[in-house]
Amino acid sequence: MPQRPVLIFPKPTTVEREKLPRSNIVGKKLSRGWQEVHVGKPLQQLQASLERRSLSLSTAAVGTIAEEVLVLETIGTVDDFISAVRRIPGLEWLVSFDSENTTDDAENEEYAEIDEEDDSMTASNRVFALSTNAEALRQLLSLWNRYTKGEAFAHGFGAWKKVFAHLKDVRFWSAQDRIGETGVIEFWQEALEMGLDNISFTVELWFRSNDALRAVVYRNLSVLAESLGGSLSHPYEHKPTAFHGAIANMPPSVVKQFIEDPLASAFLQRTEVMFCRPLGQTAVQPSANDGFIGDVRAPRDAAAGEPIAALLDGLPIENHAAYDGWLRVDDPDNWAADYEAGDRNHGTGMASLIIRGDLGVNEDPISSPLYVRPILRVEPNDHRRPRREAVPSHRFAQDLLEIAIRRLKHGSFDVAPTARSVQVVNLSVGDTSRIFDGTMSPWARMIDFLSWKYNLLFVVSAGNHPALNMGMTLTAWEALSQEEREREAFIACWNDVRNRRLLSPSESINALTVAARHIDGNTTLPPLGSTQFMPVQSSFLSSLTSAIGPGNRRSIKPDLTFPGGQQVMRWTGSGLTCIPSDRPPGQLVAAPRISLTSTAHTRGTSNAAALCTRQAIKVMTMLRSLGGESPAVPEEYLPVLAKSMLAHAASAADGFNRLRQIFDPSLAMRVDQFRKRYVLPFMGYGSVDLQRSLGADDHRATLIGWGKLRKEQAHQFDLPIPSSLNAFRGKRRITLTLAWISPINPNSRAYRIARLWISKPSALLGTSRSESEWRTVRSGTLQHEIWEGEGAVPFADGSTITIRVNCREDGGALADAVRYGLAVSIEAASQYGLPIYEEVNEAINIREPIRG
Repeated sequence: MPQRPVLIFPKPTTVEREKLPRSNIVGKKLSRGWQEVHVGKPLQQLQASLERRSLSLSTAAVGTIAEEVLVLETIGTVDDFISAVRRIPGLEWLVSFDSENTTDDAENEEYAEIDEEDDSMTASNRVFALSTNAEALRQLLSLWNRYTKGEAFAHGFGAWKKVFAHLKDVRFWSAQDRIGETGVIEFWQEALEMGLDNISFTVELWFRSNDALRAVVYRNLSVLAESLGGSLSHPYEHKPTAFHGAIANMPPSVVKQFIEDPLASAFLQRTEVMFCRPLGQTAVQPSANDGFIGDVRAPRDAAAGEPIAALLDGLPIENHAAYDGWLRVDDPDNWAADYEAGDRNHGTGMASLIIRGDLGVNEDPISSPLYVRPILRVEPNDHRRPRREAVPSHRFAQDLLEIAIRRLKHGSFDVAPTARSVQVVNLSVGDTSRIFDGTMSPWARMIDFLSWKYNLLFVVSAGNHPALNMGMTLTAWEALSQEEREREAFIACWNDVRNRRLLSPSESINALTVAARHIDGNTTLPPLGSTQFMPVQSSFLSSLTSAIGPGNRRSIKPDLTFPGGQQVMRWTGSGLTCIPSDRPPGQLVAAPRISLTSTAHTRGTSNAAALCTRQAIKVMTMLRSLGGESPAVPEEYLPVLAKSMLAHAASAADGFNRLRQIFDPSLAMRVDQFRKRYVLPFMGYGSVDLQRSLGADDHRATLIGWGKLRKEQAHQFDLPIPSSLNAFRGKRRITLTLAWISPINPNSRAYRIARLWISKPSALLGTSRSESEWRTVRSGTLQHEIWEGEGAVPFADGSTITIRVNCREDGGALADAVRYGLAVSIEAASQYGLPIYEEVNEAINIREPIRG
């Protein structure tokens, strides 16, 4: 039976947004903890800040100056600390904003219980006390000093003793915070071992909104650098994303002092400095080129029209047979002049996957050309073999990204826009030195800003962690069965989760972040050697090397999983590490080898993101075809609708079952707790059924809707209930997916300005939530929920399910209307043969034949 096209909702009606009930977690407990407090004059400033709630705790360092951030270093994990504070009457609200449910914890009576479990899984052991009132922070530090000396507290402040019991230090931002968990120490040590005459690294400065103050900060820091025999160069600032930085160049002797005694360094003690970070870490792993040479034939058809997608990556081989005629390469800086063909690995592979998919599967190419702009290159003075493709030294990745997007959308003074038709951007690169620790990276902030400014859907790879410490001997590993190896490997990933978090910029809230699924087109595998293993055998699980979420404010990240290739690993020491090889398994892609038909096998989250981009192109092409010569879907809604429809076809059901066997075989945890803790961080919303994202079937009707909402507005959609479901007893499902792109406020802890959400449907037809945790799905810019059931439910003819899309401000003033895309499916199991599609289609046409 041919696939049915998606249906279009009639225009929604504008209604008042849902008024969510307020949790009493702030109200009663706060007043009970503080209403009778009387303090002495030295602590009145802190008490006033507490009463105004201008003092808060966060896992993200947000401030414009160091004096607005007090560092609380925990004894145990951040999770333990936050959980402890939440349980202290009168203080739990201090960290409640880190959950999306500060005021909206109770959707209805069914979910009145407050889930106090907090899965921050931060990569740091630091929490930050934030306030624009520096005096309040100094008074808090004074309380800590009293605690460490064993002095008595003023009446009403005893609760802080319970907080301090979980801390080993409280301090203002210091040298150890500037270099402690940035990877720069290891970077410096490697540079010293290489005997470099000059060592360059990135300096991120606290962003001040005043232009003149930023100039003064840079000038003063430059003078200090010069007094040390170094310099500061390449200043870069970007006001919309609150970034100010530069490149520091220092003699080896000074860098050695930085490592040996950072507290004695005047440079590292400067309050203007937020972080020192490695330079040029945004790189891709070179290909092994181990002798495998495959072959590919050119596609029969040719690309037509204008590009829908852009690939920002390394420079690909332009006329490779796998995609000859499909590329529109834009290289305004002429990087191709010293970018040898043999070094063009990553861009070639990504272009091949976007255009042709896994060549081992032999899929048809996309119909439109692919716009390519290089943001990675091989440095001309890099004499290593194989040479590394990376963001050029002395350039900020987010700067290159903004320049590339501005050129394709707006052009420049003397150049017209190079690809204004582009609506989806593939970014299969990441910063290996920057693990998401709760603070949004500058690169992620830039993606979120550009997404909103230019109405673009970014598809970003979650990042790879190629090595895994198993904590056992090879003999013990070999004694395990294959099923036990898979189990132990995932447990080892979880035990090291703080070091396997998302890589920048994949924490972006507006982008689709893609993890790698352990599957490819290979059906037969080569024999493995004595120290070579494939720990994962379940094709529906994510790869062991794929980075783990969650994202900002516990949002679901990664969003989706796509095939990323089966990964063979080698035993090294007490663990496993990936084997980079051109040989199978893995996805077959175009490769710069001995001829223009050469192929190789690759794997990882880069591949998964490329395949997601390929599917986004197909979805947009399908949406453009609706309505024939008079397109039914306005172009401006294609990015949010494609984002919605890709997630709409996602499910993590198979992965859930296997992960439950691994992490909770006794079924001790509640289903929603388990899903939030283990399934969503590994798999997000799950694997995408590519056919479901493109249409419907006789037993399933998929409808799409779209619109713009301003703050405090809501749109109501009415889904006709198929009459064949009346009193029907059998499996049925309702799927709801909402996607939007939000403006951001980088100076707010909430960060996301526009919060949209779908209200609980008015009729559920005997279904209940499946595959989601209702609070977590509302934390990002993508809400995907599945409702399933089997019981018979009677209803009147002509009944509808009311679906309300709501909008309100979150992290700042929402001045503009926000575009959203909605996808809704209603279906019954295929074996019942119910005419769901026809019944919904008929009801829609009676109400409004076509949406204008």
